[in-house]
Amino acid sequence: MAYDGINSGIMSTSREAKYIGVTNVLTFRSSPAMSTPRRCTVSSKTSKRQALQQVRAFNPHPEQVKAQRFETYAFFDPEDKAQVKYEMLRQREVDRAPLVVSCREFGFTRESYRQVLERFRSEGMGGLFGRKPGRRQPLKVSESVRNWLRNEHGREESLGADELARRCAEQTGVRLSRRTVYRVLADAEEQKKKRRRKKRRSR
Repeated sequence: MAYDGINSGIMSTSREAKYIGVTNVLTFRSSPAMSTPRRCTVSSKTSKRQALQQVRAFNPHPEQVKAQRFETYAFFDPEDKAQVKYEMLRQREVDRAPLVVSCREFGFTRESYRQVLERFRSEGMGGLFGRKPGRRQPLKVSESVRNWLRNEHGREESLGADELARRCAEQTGVRLSRRTVYRVLADAEEQKKKRRRKKRRSR
């Protein structure tokens, strides 16, 4: 399935390649102008649903997608969460629709929209797929950057994650997502608690 507009990134992982195959075979294509909606068969719809579940791109709440194109054209599948996310981003970032309108039409909150946008900017198309719960891998942040974040936040605790990420990029040359900043600070706070508990036990 061809996506264009925001990003022309290439899907490279096996999961994403499988998704390409699924959409190539099972997404119901209309004419270039998408003027004639098409119906799908029960068997092909079921097959696509199962495939989407395997690649963590299945939307369990398609009824929350109210965007007109998803109700009019069979090319747009409200059960395909990767496509739903992409169209939401395109409507907001390219067409400049109001954030509250885009979130309402695609069934997302403003905070979840920001998370989707952040993953898309950092991971490309792969960021539109769901993830397994829990941390995938250790944070790849050097100790010097961790110390910088801790010191900067300690010096000015009112700083938010976005501002810390911006200053980090400017002053250290390391670009971090807001979520990574949150995790570094959360890890630092957890270490503080462990040290305090250890200190109390040693008394």
